[in-house]
Amino acid sequence: MFHKDLELSLWRWTFFILFNLKRGMILTNRVRNATQFFTLTNSAIFFKLFLKKNQGSEKKTKLKGLI
Repeated sequence: MFHKDLELSLWRWTFFILFNLKRGMILTNRVRNATQFFTLTNSAIFFKLFLKKNQGSEKKTKLKGLI
């Protein structure tokens, strides 16, 4: 009787650990993908702002050249 209970508990623990490891891996992959997407969007927004700033400065210099 004791051995059966012990075996069942061991199987439960192994299943529990494996299941949590797999779930953890899936979660880390999701987080990694989310962070990559976030950094990509941030860099794209930053690049757009940077371009806008440069365009503005070019216009100012052109105006200064005209005056």
